[in-house]
This record gives sequence, C-alpha cells and structure tokens, in this order.
Amino acid sequence: QVQAVRRWGQIDTDLRAPRGFCMRQVTGVLIAVVMDRRGEVRQFEISEGPNGEAVTREVRRYRLDRAGAGCAIDPISRSIYFSHARGGFWRSTVDVSADATPVRLADASIRRLPRSLGAVYLTSNRNRYLASLDEDRTAFSIWRLEADTVVWAGGFEVREQAEGPVVRRLAGPAAY
Repeated sequence: QVQAVRRWGQIDTDLRAPRGFCMRQVTGVLIAVVMDRRGEVRQFEISEGPNGEAVTREVRRYRLDRAGAGCAIDPISRSIYFSHARGGFWRSTVDVSADATPVRLADASIRRLPRSLGAVYLTSNRNRYLASLDEDRTAFSIWRLEADTVVWAGGFEVREQAEGPVVRRLAGPAAY
C-alpha cells in the first residue's frame, strides 16, 4: 500500500510574520503553537471536522519577553519549551487551565547555544532531551530536561565532506 502526504488544512492567525512553529499530540489532543518575531505566541487545538477537514481553535495567547525561533512540546509534563538565540530556554504549559507565563529555565552561553534556529523534543528509555540547531545549520546542542531546569548534555556537528556528511562529537557524555 502506498502512503502519501497531503495537505489537510491551515491555521489562520493574526500574527503578521510567524517564525516559529511546533506541534504535538498531548493526551489525545493535537496542539500547535505559533510564534512571531515580537514574541507573540498563539496556541491552537486541531481536530477533525465532520467532513474530514482540519478544524483549528485558538485556546490561548501570551507573549515571550525574548522572541525565539523554536519550540518543542513535552507531552509527558505538558510543557512547551522555547529556545532563544543567546538567551537560553523558557518553559510554559500547554494546559489551558494553568498560568501560561513563561519561566526562564537556563541561561545558555554562546558556546553552548549559538543563535538557535529551533528546538526538538527527544526521549530515550530513561531521559527526556531538547536538541537545538545552531544558525549555520551544522551543530546541535543537546539538553537534558530535569525537573525544573535544563542541563547541557553535549553537542555534535554535521559537516559535508567529499565522501558525504560527517558527524563529529563536539563535547559531552557518551549519551548518544
């Protein structure tokens, strides 16, 4: 059987220049978060309409004091993490009944989080991680989520060579 990817719908928002987006299913609800360059954040719930069409509903809006380019949703803690180029990480919640005020988790040094373009949520058997991509699209920083903070776990770089892409460990434990 051939699988195909097709357009299902779109999210209409009042943001003029969206720059960050993340989406994840959390306890059976598909959640999408969009942010713009000014730090304005919109959270949506997406469901299927009676004719199979995408139905979006804005469920909350708030502002980050430092706009970033990436976000990642942790379905276990129901948290959303925002990355900022040189500012580190902030955490909020996707729970619409809770306070959405973002909390700054960690300052990131330029060496560890250089001009981040986004964040991705990763899990393993024991731990939960965020991976952030740097601005030149070659290096990744890995952060372990621990209680109310993030801890830098290491990083790696992918460089194009004549024989193809080469991965090089930059620093950190052998956790990968």
